[in-house]
Amino acid sequence: MKQLTVTIKGLVQYDGDAAVEAAVNFTIYNGDTVLVSDGIIGKSLSPYSRRYVVGDIDGDIRVVHDRPDLHGLEVSAALS
Repeated sequence: MKQLTVTIKGLVQYDGDAAVEAAVNFTIYNGDTVLVSDGIIGKSLSPYSRRYVVGDIDGDIRVVHDRPDLHGLEVSAALS
């Protein structure tokens, strides 16, 4: 078994000058196989990581999220 670490940076949106909570849903793929589909609600400019146990997989992973409007948002994933 391997661990998949998903890291989110810049999860924040602005209401005028005030930073407020935002939500993001993300899906991590290995080829066409969904490894993780989850979401996070919060407010953080610092990196936040969450770990998942996945099967013994190899190959490239791809991250898709539903918040292209949050220009500072980065969602990444790494296997270990």
